[in-house]
Amino acid sequence: MKKTLTIFLFFWFSNIHFSQSIQFEGIVIDETSESVENATVVIEKTAFSKKTNANGKFIFEEEIVSGKYIVSVSKIGFVTKFFVIEVEEGKKIVVDKIVIDLTRNEKRRRWKNKKIQEEEKRRIKRERKKVGAIIEEKKEEKVEDIKPKEKIVLQEEVKKQEEIVAITKETLLKEKYARKLNIEPKDITNIALYEFIEKWERVPYLSRGTTKEGGIDASSFVKQLYDVIFDKYIANTIIKQFNSESIDKFTDVNAMQEGDLVFFHGLGQNKGKVIHVGIYLSNNRFVHATNRLGISGRNGVKISDLREVYWKKRYLCGARE
Repeated sequence: MKKTLTIFLFFWFSNIHFSQSIQFEGIVIDETSESVENATVVIEKTAFSKKTNANGKFIFEEEIVSGKYIVSVSKIGFVTKFFVIEVEEGKKIVVDKIVIDLTRNEKRRRWKNKKIQEEEKRRIKRERKKVGAIIEEKKEEKVEDIKPKEKIVLQEEVKKQEEIVAITKETLLKEKYARKLNIEPKDITNIALYEFIEKWERVPYLSRGTTKEGGIDASSFVKQLYDVIFDKYIANTIIKQFNSESIDKFTDVNAMQEGDLVFFHGLGQNKGKVIHVGIYLSNNRFVHATNRLGISGRNGVKISDLREVYWKKRYLCGARE
């Protein structure tokens, strides 16, 4: 009887002092309400730390001793944020928005970059207007009144201005998607691929068989991208794409290359069953058409991160033509 009572008291005491599978999660944003990726979230005086994903989200699933803790959120270019959480047994802690401020130097750097981009846009607008005025002016002249030499000069001027506009447009495109992928602009070399994504990004998701126009599903998006960008044939359904004899499958995410197929399976009864597909880009990011709203609150064609918990759980394999 005494032994039984001792065991009971031990487990009762343990349950008082330790939480069971307590979760702590939240979203880190900056002053402009943009998600902050790769911020480090640390529960002070514990061994627990997490990195935020592409949506600024972090999740602690480890068991944490009940009590009050100081949490720090840090990232280069931002002022470290501190706040207190109180862990209670069986209670989930959710912090919707943790705002971290930019440092003074980072604010100055971003302000300069913004001014440079704005000035570049104004310059392009002026150049376009100038070229347009030249073209309109020449249109008013009779063809026979324009000397051959003047025609050549006009054509060369128009060509020169068009080249300037094209170069600037390419630079802005590289900068935009370099930020999304968290890589350097110089590392974006397949301009046609990102022009295609730019065209389709934010196009809504429509499941197969839907008659409404103006949207696209996962397999159709992949098929069109392969056809237009890589000039390769690929089947028009996810199952056929997955079972194609022309692809080699692999599971190592680190082996992924730009243009590889990324397949996902379901959970529960759909575990192991392929249900979704996308195209790998770089740095764990892939582009796809999805019905998942996510933190952005919209579905459709967008870029997601394989390290995000949702996709990490569902990752099946990569595949290469």
